Formats: sequence, structure tokens, C-alpha cells
Amino acid sequence: MRVSHAAAIYSAKPSSNLRGLLTALNLDPVFWTRSVEFETILQFVTRTSVRDPANGTPIHLWVFDREQATYLKDYFDTLPYVAATMRPIPLGLELVPAAQGGRPVILLTPEEQERRKADRRRKDAKRKRLKRAA
Repeated sequence: MRVSHAAAIYSAKPSSNLRGLLTALNLDPVFWTRSVEFETILQFVTRTSVRDPANGTPIHLWVFDREQATYLKDYFDTLPYVAATMRPIPLGLELVPAAQGGRPVILLTPEEQERRKADRRRKDAKRKRLKRAA
């Protein structure tokens, strides 16, 4: 209760058995996943000083995504002694695009393209001559 900050980086994933059960019961696994995440995060962050109405210290909580933050804010808005706000935290991550597979693209001038075609024709003609001679 004396802690004024917490990071709850949590994401629930149902096992394949549980996913099968949820499907058999006509329950969307996404709803189950979110429900478990919300409840777990709420239990975790309410172990901080947010439980103490007499504590006026600002509390900082970090969560995995916006939906989790919105859920917590909505919950805290029901408490008369809490004034909750949300703001995104820029992570400063720069995602590098995946390298494209296959052969690298070679850019040629029209003269180089013609030269390559002529070389291929010469090699092909030589190959055919050698094949006929054998």
C-alpha cells in the first residue's frame, strides 16, 4: 500500500484446451482474454497506495495497451477520492521493415540491358552448337 507506481505489462492467452471449451460454449475467446486481463491488472494495481483514501501522493501506473488503461480509468473514476488521467507514453521504438525475400533487384540502363540480352543470345547459341556437335 505504500507503493505509488506499478507497471502491469500483461497479456492473457487462453490455452488450446480452453479455447476449445470457450468455442463449445459459444463464448468468444477474445472477450474471455480481455476479461482475464482486466481483472488481473485491476487486482495488481490496486495493491498500490491507490487503496488508501488518505494518501494524496500521485500514483503512476503503466499498462500494456489503451484498452487496459481505459478500463482502469473507468474503474478509478468510480472512486470518490481518485482523479485519474491517461496519457500515452512514446516508447521511441523504430521498427525496421522486414527485408524483402527473393533476388535483389538490379537496375540496369537500357544499354546494359541490351548488352545482357546479346550475351545471353551468344551463350545460348554456343550451348546449342555444342549440343548438336555431341
